[in-house]
Amino acid sequence: MIFLVTTLFGCVGKHPDINEKNSTFRIPAIRFPIVNRDGPEERHLYPISDSMENSVAVFAGKFKFSDSINLSNSNDTSLQKDKIKNFIFLDKYKDSMASDGFQIFTDYTKTVRDTSVPGPMERLFGNAYYPVFIVNETSSSKLLFAIESTVYVIQEAKDSNGVWRPIEYSPGGYWCGNSYWGLKVHPKEFVTILVAKHDGPYKTQIRVRVVVGDCVYISAPFEGTINYNKFRMKWWSHVHAYLMLDESSTIERRFYGANVLYDRNSRAEKLYIALSKPTKR
Repeated sequence: MIFLVTTLFGCVGKHPDINEKNSTFRIPAIRFPIVNRDGPEERHLYPISDSMENSVAVFAGKFKFSDSINLSNSNDTSLQKDKIKNFIFLDKYKDSMASDGFQIFTDYTKTVRDTSVPGPMERLFGNAYYPVFIVNETSSSKLLFAIESTVYVIQEAKDSNGVWRPIEYSPGGYWCGNSYWGLKVHPKEFVTILVAKHDGPYKTQIRVRVVVGDCVYISAPFEGTINYNKFRMKWWSHVHAYLMLDESSTIERRFYGANVLYDRNSRAEKLYIALSKPTKR
């Protein structure tokens, strides 16, 4: 099953013109280690997490439209030439290049394994991903933003009430400005990112929420499985603390506006509030 973006909102500036399209993107075959989900030697790649955690969305390269791509060669379209490394120059490009008009495609049927991850690490944290494609089908170049080796992406799923909830949160920003960079995505080009593939007994609909500049893109849903506890974070986690201190800002910055499952009146939240109050001397 292959899906494309269905919703776009939150963009500042002009909205994409549907007449701008000049080529059609098709999901490419991937030349990279593909995991057999049911293989006995590979089940450890799908750890069942017992709570909400940081999102994992690894930048895997930029490519021209083609029938197949090799993720071991991510420089198919002169990546270094189009990469804007200095965050100071990003402001200049923001004024001349738009971040709207992208399309988001997902291919949950593929499971990719990162061969650079050592065995002990993948047994602890997992090493199974599915590809998400950020596509430029328009006739003008677009600007993508990233931090270190990650792109601004979280996953959402439908809970038992049919409500879309985040099952991940963004790792947040970095103090070092050099961690931020941009990438020019020209017409008939796309960026591939690898998003963590979760596992668990709860079968539901999943989608990805992608932030590019001032735009929030939401993909079409697809069927997957997770642990139901992915809807909740540990009450002692740092993101939970941020929600307690500044709920609206945290939802915007860490959940990209998603409807996080969060009960300020629960016993855990009340305990946190009590522990957070300054002690009188």
